[in-house]
Amino acid sequence: MKAPAFAQKRYLLVKAMATSLALVFAFAYSRELGVVNRSILAYVFTLSSLIWVFLTSGTTLTLRKNQPDISSSSFASFQTLLLVQLLIGLFVFSLGLFLFSTFKTIIPGPLLFASYLYFVSSGVAMLLVETSVAYFDFKISGYLELVAVVIQILLYFIVLIPTDLTIAIQLILSFIASYILISFVFLTRFRKQLGASIRFASPLLFFRSTEGNHSLGISLGIMDRLDRLIIAFAFPTGILAKYSVMSSLISYFRFVPEFISRVLIARNDSIYLEFRKHRKILFLGILLVGSLMIFSAQSLIRTFLGSSWALSIGIVIAFVIQELVRGTYQLTLNMIIKRGDTESAKYTPWILIIAVLPSTALAIKLFGLIGVPLSFSAVFLLAAIFGYKWRNHV
Repeated sequence: MKAPAFAQKRYLLVKAMATSLALVFAFAYSRELGVVNRSILAYVFTLSSLIWVFLTSGTTLTLRKNQPDISSSSFASFQTLLLVQLLIGLFVFSLGLFLFSTFKTIIPGPLLFASYLYFVSSGVAMLLVETSVAYFDFKISGYLELVAVVIQILLYFIVLIPTDLTIAIQLILSFIASYILISFVFLTRFRKQLGASIRFASPLLFFRSTEGNHSLGISLGIMDRLDRLIIAFAFPTGILAKYSVMSSLISYFRFVPEFISRVLIARNDSIYLEFRKHRKILFLGILLVGSLMIFSAQSLIRTFLGSSWALSIGIVIAFVIQELVRGTYQLTLNMIIKRGDTESAKYTPWILIIAVLPSTALAIKLFGLIGVPLSFSAVFLLAAIFGYKWRNHV
């Protein structure tokens, strides 16, 4: 029993290291890019991630659950389904870039081309990592994330800096190169250890088996990125850069509810009872962590990027509240899943998707930028309460 516990702690440590390095790297390139170019790249990264999460969350979750044989028609269908999702993703990505260039800021030609390479390479790397998790070991995703960040930093600061390329192109090329390298490593591993090869079958075969596996992953995946997409179109271009930096800093603490969720799912209800028993101490701890988030975010941004990058303290507080309520929602849904309330777990996440756009539009009209995190907080809370009430009712 000790070995798995040690492996889990090591995995969390590696993930924390990768996230910390990525944050430091983000501070370094954000200052050089400036708010407009940083906003354009934030939009490209967010749009790409949002599309891949929406299209493939249920697909990769089904793969992890079923683990079909590599030589089976089911795995061939899985590969074909991914190809179909790639083509759909490219269409949606093109539409998103067109809308941004038309209504916000024109994306230069070279950066536009690099954005397509980023979309494909990041998606392929993500899918290969998910496939590796299904057939090998989940810890490798943490190690590869760390390796990817190190490669990005080395390429950006050492290999590409002497070139005549713009900073934005240098940055996105460093990301693309790291994803291509990781993809090559995974493909080599698959062929060597599993004898995997590219085969095709009807995508409908695997798609039918994904039913019911989309809700939680898609809802959190979309909600974690949709606020930036809304801000990209609802506010001046530079606001997205400032919001992205602030939200990335505060989201670093997201590993806390994610770790607790894993513990709750993996172990018995005694952990949950311990939380209830010490809820006063837990509440004080949440207040302390929330205060630390606010102070750290504002201080780091003003110190390393300058006061012009800092948003108002009210917006930072509102986003911290959003993160805390998001954690509550995540824990509630995982408890529902653990107790076998499949109907609630299936339908509750869609409350987020249905309610978030109209509520955010109204909140922006009434309160401005601060309305975005306030609206997201309200929707997360509504979904958590709905899931809890449903669980008790059933």
